[in-house]
Amino acid sequence: YKALEFINNTKEMFYFKQVGTSLGEIKHQELIPHHFLALSNHINAKIETLEVSKGEVIKYLKKEVFGYDKCRMGLKLVTHKGFGIGWAKVLNNRVNNYLPQNWMIFNKEIGLSK
Repeated sequence: YKALEFINNTKEMFYFKQVGTSLGEIKHQELIPHHFLALSNHINAKIETLEVSKGEVIKYLKKEVFGYDKCRMGLKLVTHKGFGIGWAKVLNNRVNNYLPQNWMIFNKEIGLSK
């Protein structure tokens, strides 16, 4: 409540681009979590995670296939060393990567090769 009080008391002096963390949006009767929620340090510990290695982080950020073999199906918070990096939905034969397009990395920009 202190943060809300601060915002209300200072909104005339400062420009707040965004206040709080968006939860997500409903698409096809399903909640698609917002990317910023994955980066939040206030996320519920009960959220199922998919811990990935450094190499798999790069694959995730390039929207390539990464390891998920021993993972139950469903929505997962993709993490590395306990920190959220994005969302993915594990299905029977693939993973839907929910990383926003503008957060992707490309080979030519960072000098990585496949």
